[in-house]
Amino acid sequence: MEGARDLSDVGKFVKYLRQNRNMSQGELAKKAGTTQVTISNIENGNGGTIKILIQLLRAMDLEMAANPIKKMSSKNIADFLES
Repeated sequence: MEGARDLSDVGKFVKYLRQNRNMSQGELAKKAGTTQVTISNIENGNGGTIKILIQLLRAMDLEMAANPIKKMSSKNIADFLES
């Protein structure tokens, strides 16, 4: 997968990760401290919170990372962090 561009992509990726670990939605929900309905909503691209997404990733022993779509120079990053 190139990268998640919208909620639908995020949902598909969560589903892929869950299935790759042979987990049901219910198992993931229990481990993440949420409901099966929430997992279903996320996997269908119907949103969720960043907090829940982080809980889901942790429950699957994963972490989130962000990569720039367009390469930024270190000067641009430094300027941004100083503002």
